[in-house]
Amino acid sequence: MSELPRLPVPLEHHVLKWACGLSPRTSRALFGKPPTVDGQTLSTETHALLTLARLSGSNGFFAGKSVEEARAQSRYEARVSSRRPLLRM
Repeated sequence: MSELPRLPVPLEHHVLKWACGLSPRTSRALFGKPPTVDGQTLSTETHALLTLARLSGSNGFFAGKSVEEARAQSRYEARVSSRRPLLRM
């Protein structure tokens, strides 16, 4: 199966920061109520990230990928989540 098109890293990072910065009420309105298992409720930020991953076509962290593909995906996602603006010198 071919990969879905990806947004540029800075844009994906901006979307993730936006989703994690929403108030709990707004997050529940957009992404639904976080699941509760054994009396513990998933945080609204984590639920938003998992919902965005599911909407982007992710069916698991490394499901159906070779070791090399899983490593490449991990590197890419690390770049997205740790994106820092470039400092001009």
